[in-house]
Amino acid sequence: MKGFKKLALVAAIAAPFSSVHALEALDDSVLSDMTGQSGVTIELDTKVTMDSFTYTDEGSLVMSNIAFGGASVASTSAEAWNESDRLDEVKIDIDVTAEGNLTIHLGSTDLAGVLTDTNPLDFGLSVGSVGLSGTNGTSQIASNINLAGVLGPQDIVIANNNANGLIVAQGYFEVKDGGMNIDVAGVGVSNLTIGQDDNPFASATYTDKDGNAVAKAVNYTDQAAVGAMTGGATTDASAVGTGDDNWAFYAVTISTGTSATGVTDALVMSVDSFNVDIAMDVGIGNGSSNNIGHIAMENLNVSGTTMTVYGH
Repeated sequence: MKGFKKLALVAAIAAPFSSVHALEALDDSVLSDMTGQSGVTIELDTKVTMDSFTYTDEGSLVMSNIAFGGASVASTSAEAWNESDRLDEVKIDIDVTAEGNLTIHLGSTDLAGVLTDTNPLDFGLSVGSVGLSGTNGTSQIASNINLAGVLGPQDIVIANNNANGLIVAQGYFEVKDGGMNIDVAGVGVSNLTIGQDDNPFASATYTDKDGNAVAKAVNYTDQAAVGAMTGGATTDASAVGTGDDNWAFYAVTISTGTSATGVTDALVMSVDSFNVDIAMDVGIGNGSSNNIGHIAMENLNVSGTTMTVYGH
């Protein structure tokens, strides 16, 4: 009887620890299911407003009445923003490759619709004013800044090279309508468009500053690649990028380096590819009613531009 009591006591003491162990095993299993092996997907529906953004050095740069969301933001003040101004149908896929590179794909819940221009992902940006403030008072640089357009796929790769945190960003976009008043010059810009009249989706490569063909992060005419991103839904490759949108393509590399003045660990941004068409109406007197003419720039190419940024 005494032996039985001892066994019962040992079992009673051991039971909680056995339960904890079982609980830990269950948690590990659930956690494994949650993290998975195929990355993480985020579907986003958002709108953002900000009363002001201020950067202060000795004086201050102030941006006010900022709004970002759907395309109608460009024609609606932040105070009057309604549900139709939301940036929606956004889908973000995050993966880590075997090499340890972080890959981020920003696209749409209807990627096939974006690629064929049948269901574009529209965006709008509005900034009420940009001004300066200091001991001499305040002045306004620009006002009534509005942009409306469509976003194509955006792909970002953060390399695991343990050296300079190399970031490569590539994407497609088009500004369909925009305008602003450049108050310091008394100039008004309206009917601004930024795009490209060719079809950048049709090529799996882009041309760098030296004229070399460089592979894009993703080939969107590759039906297998599109199918993988859309859960198996593919589209006719011949229809990709042939709708009403005039997509522009950009490729940018961000890293750290040494400036020409010897500053180390400076931020270095290289524009690998940026070739666009820009058109706008220009007026003198900060108003579209004072329009003096239409300006068009075909194939404005700034590929190969490098910018180094550091504090002083």
